[in-house]
Amino acid sequence: MQDPLEVEVTASMFLAVGAAVGDGFDRAVRDLFVPTFETQATPEARAMLAGIAAVSDGEVSRAATEAARRLAGAGVGAPPWLAELDVPVTMSECRRFVDAAGGTFLLAGRFQRADRSHVVVVLVDELDCGAARDILLIDGDEWGGAREALLSDLRAGGVDVTEVKLRPAGFRAAVEEALDVRADHDPDTEGLDELVEDDGPATPRWPCCSAAGCGRSPCPSAGEVTGTTANSMSPRSPRCSTC
Repeated sequence: MQDPLEVEVTASMFLAVGAAVGDGFDRAVRDLFVPTFETQATPEARAMLAGIAAVSDGEVSRAATEAARRLAGAGVGAPPWLAELDVPVTMSECRRFVDAAGGTFLLAGRFQRADRSHVVVVLVDELDCGAARDILLIDGDEWGGAREALLSDLRAGGVDVTEVKLRPAGFRAAVEEALDVRADHDPDTEGLDELVEDDGPATPRWPCCSAAGCGRSPCPSAGEVTGTTANSMSPRSPRCSTC
């Protein structure tokens, strides 16, 4: 791992898969996995403990934090980027891409920590009441090219799209809305095998609601600042803490 985000994603995937197993997983992390990582006493284990501490809360976070601190006190080294986990994350350039009918099909927000920048992209399915379809992480240096390719394809397809600037709080609200709809619509009958895909665990599942008659409208417009219109790619084509 070469980036604090990588260890956070790895820790999140680990906890998400475990959460599907049952309510006792937090205890297993605290009493089994954390001690196991600590026993390994390697820089990688120390980084994993720091990642678990960063993305969890309660007893799990405290146990991981204390174990990582003991390893540091024992002289176990750490990756050079590990200290960046303590650097505040800021967000900028939050965008909502809206089609001519007013439906949101993509949300994008850039976040920075230390000297690193990434863009989180959420693909929204308006045909599924605005549910999040996919979540992508793009290196900040690559977002400009990806965005231009998106707009170019849209122009070629004759699609009118409005790019709306959002405040960080508005971006977070829109993303949470899309994730909540997806959670409501996902059945909770999947076992652990269905959660683990070739490229990692899928979005964790929560108890579903009845999707019949769901009248959710597109994500709320709270936080929108200004919009710039572009004729640009079909919405189907795309393959934080400042709030």
